[in-house]
Amino acid sequence: MLEAVKVTRSQMMAWRTDEEFHDLFEKAVSKVDELDLDPLSVPRKRNPPRRLTGTAAPFHPTSPEQHFRQQYLAFIDAIIVQMDDRYDSSQCNLAAYKVLGDMLISGKVLDEKAIKQYPELQKDVLAVQLAMYRQTTEAKSVQEAREAYKAMTPEVRNLFPQVATLM
Repeated sequence: MLEAVKVTRSQMMAWRTDEEFHDLFEKAVSKVDELDLDPLSVPRKRNPPRRLTGTAAPFHPTSPEQHFRQQYLAFIDAIIVQMDDRYDSSQCNLAAYKVLGDMLISGKVLDEKAIKQYPELQKDVLAVQLAMYRQTTEAKSVQEAREAYKAMTPEVRNLFPQVATLM
């Protein structure tokens, strides 16, 4: 998943150029002409309050392309920032989930540090239950392990409370 985020982010950065925007804008203008719509225009000029601008003159785009370039770049920047915030590798949220999933599949406690982040998990009890669960299900993925758990009778599920917490 993190690899897909990296690829998507690099594509967004590639789209964040004047050439890419110009090509997109030209396609939009040709579609407007093709569909006989009102031509793209600059919205009316609005001056921000003086208390916010001081003595500086406000910027007003002179062409529709300038106006939409601002919006396009702000849109691309917002996507990139959101992706960076949600999938930041330094926070390792996805990496932690992957470690927990690997424990479920392998039947072993692979990372004690990851277990310590969750006070509801007890390392020793979890290790025993993971080994028993692995022998019982032999799941190859987290999805298979979850489906196998759901298919168990309630009595058998009660043997694996730590595994249920892990899931």
